[in-house]
Amino acid sequence: MPNSPGSLINTLRGIPFLAAAAPQPNQITTGNIWYLSSSHANTQDATDHGQTPLLPFATWDYAIGRCTANNGDVIYVMSNHAETLSAANAVALDVAGIRTIGIGVGDDRPTFSFDNTAGEIQLSAANIEITNCVFVCNVASHTRFIDLAGGGDGAWIHHNMFREGTSTGLSMVEWTGAADDVYVEDNVFYAPTAGNYDEAILIASTPTRGHIRRNFIFG
Repeated sequence: MPNSPGSLINTLRGIPFLAAAAPQPNQITTGNIWYLSSSHANTQDATDHGQTPLLPFATWDYAIGRCTANNGDVIYVMSNHAETLSAANAVALDVAGIRTIGIGVGDDRPTFSFDNTAGEIQLSAANIEITNCVFVCNVASHTRFIDLAGGGDGAWIHHNMFREGTSTGLSMVEWTGAADDVYVEDNVFYAPTAGNYDEAILIASTPTRGHIRRNFIFG
């Protein structure tokens, strides 16, 4: 397929991949590609947006709703995207087989901040990937960033940062349901304020074949 003007996507034998680097296995897709950026002048949650970085979506939850289940769809969250999640269950990852990939390094990575104690990302569909994003707690006694609910089998949560911001919470990633075959790996969990967070990762259910490895946990 031809590249659209201003696109970050190239093609390899007709299969699109992110042009910012050499194509890696986790970048190649035959599904739809969607763009998300809060900082672009043309950002809008509308059906005629999202398919080019020149007309990105404004919010993650809206982008998820535009995805097709088990189609290999990818949401690229552009550098310096900043989104505050104020509602309970503000983001519902309820479309199976989608991937959310943050673009950028260090402080340029997309950031999702939480200012509601019940605000969370509820992951309830299978085979979902979240990578290279920053999650920040800005409310006391925040319950959790990511809720691994029943049905979230096969999730891959990797190379993200979870950290306290202006306040500290209780947990960061929590299995609230029996989501099986989940990988939580190569993340940073950072909570230096003493006596606050109960844990970085909580398994409050009975999942099987869960993998928690190579995470850096400070707190």
